[in-house]
Amino acid sequence: MGEARQIINFDEAVKKPANLGLVERISVLAAKLIFLILLVAIVVFKINLFSQSSLLVKTLYILLNIYAIPLMLKTKEVPSPVEFRFYGRYLVVDYPRKYYSKKDTRKEEFIFKNSEIDYAVYKMDSKVLSIRGQAKSKHYSFNKEGQLDENSEVEGGPREVKLDFDLRFLEGLEIIESFEKYTRVRVLVSKG
Repeated sequence: MGEARQIINFDEAVKKPANLGLVERISVLAAKLIFLILLVAIVVFKINLFSQSSLLVKTLYILLNIYAIPLMLKTKEVPSPVEFRFYGRYLVVDYPRKYYSKKDTRKEEFIFKNSEIDYAVYKMDSKVLSIRGQAKSKHYSFNKEGQLDENSEVEGGPREVKLDFDLRFLEGLEIIESFEKYTRVRVLVSKG
């Protein structure tokens, strides 16, 4: 590929589960445990423990769920580094550490031929840049110590890929100008 004509590093906003306090974690665990017990009782033993409970127990369980369910869904946005490397005929999108879940964080690299990028759209309201096209990919996993495991490489052949970048942490739209300049793909800017 040669030397990159332009390299752009930026942080995209990624949603992660919020850090819960001790009481919040216990509440979530209790709600999940009670639900599991009720489900096992219905499926395995054909007994509906909820309907047989007193009004006070039903009310407490409902209140616990009203408190715990929003906690299970609570997220925070954190910056995650991304790098665009523009070559003559290629765009390489590199995620040094892409978060999927607590147990799944990967290093990812997508290689697009400029001619095989179908479209690029920037939504002004949500500040999301979407790129779609044929790309090759490489994925590496991290081990339990947080080190990159070189033996875990998974290489994917050309396939249809759509990448969304949440640009809330980015000031200005220089990234879009550079994308258009080096890939020769016009970015459609929309309000919604």
